[in-house]
Amino acid sequence: MSTVTHPASPRIGRLMRPRGRQELRNRELVLLLVAFAISLAAIVIIQEAVLGQLEFGMLGTCATLGVLILIFHIVLRFAAPQSDAVIVPIATLLNGLGIAEIYRIDLADKVSGWDAVSVKQCAWTALALVISIVVILVVRHHRVLQRYTFTSGLVAVVLLFLPAIPGLGVEVNGARVWIQIAGLTFQPGEVAKIALAIFFAGYLVQHRDTLSLWPS
Repeated sequence: MSTVTHPASPRIGRLMRPRGRQELRNRELVLLLVAFAISLAAIVIIQEAVLGQLEFGMLGTCATLGVLILIFHIVLRFAAPQSDAVIVPIATLLNGLGIAEIYRIDLADKVSGWDAVSVKQCAWTALALVISIVVILVVRHHRVLQRYTFTSGLVAVVLLFLPAIPGLGVEVNGARVWIQIAGLTFQPGEVAKIALAIFFAGYLVQHRDTLSLWPS
């Protein structure tokens, strides 16, 4: 007796795939909540140890960042449901602990408001989150970036050389890796890292067959 195998129903496939994607996003949400808890606990411990009381200004700033990160998570849930579920929580935790460490230094130096480096770090983090949301909504598929492989490489080289230009590059704490525009200092090397990642990813994909050939 022969066994007849029926093809899988397309309806079942459509029902199963979103479930797997939602599992990734749910896992990301749980890890994000853990990262939030650890970061806020670090801020609270520092305030209790140094100030002896809670200072809700910094806690409110961190809570605002948390809301932005949750919005970023929601965007990923709908725009990139198959994206990695661990990268964003890890980045959140590392950034949160970094802000806590900088905040401890600010308290020791008795600086607050916009003069505090930790507040500026929170502002840069918020700006980065907004830019990330825009990029995810505009660049719906990462393979589009492969068209700009060598353009990204050129942009990276130009950015890395900017601090060497007289009148534009400035030296901060003995390192000449900054540029100053309209009174604001910026490290172009941070953007160059992203451009280099796009370049190497595209180059290695385009030339993977050639690079895999080793002389015998």
